[in-house]
Amino acid sequence: MAGEKQVVHNHDIAGIHRRVNRFIIEMIKSVSNAGSLMNQFDQQRLASYLGAIKAYVSWVTSQPALDL
Repeated sequence: MAGEKQVVHNHDIAGIHRRVNRFIIEMIKSVSNAGSLMNQFDQQRLASYLGAIKAYVSWVTSQPALDL
């Protein structure tokens, strides 16, 4: 299982996954990554990232179900 590339066919889940991965990379590259403490700017950035994910999930779940 390790090292295998997993495929997701649900675009909503793929969108959440893409956002979470992008935010993880941004936080890894942040100034606070070098130490054990997180500065105020990175805390605000993390809060905005979490807010963006919550907003996207809310938008996805509020959409009507597709009649396929």
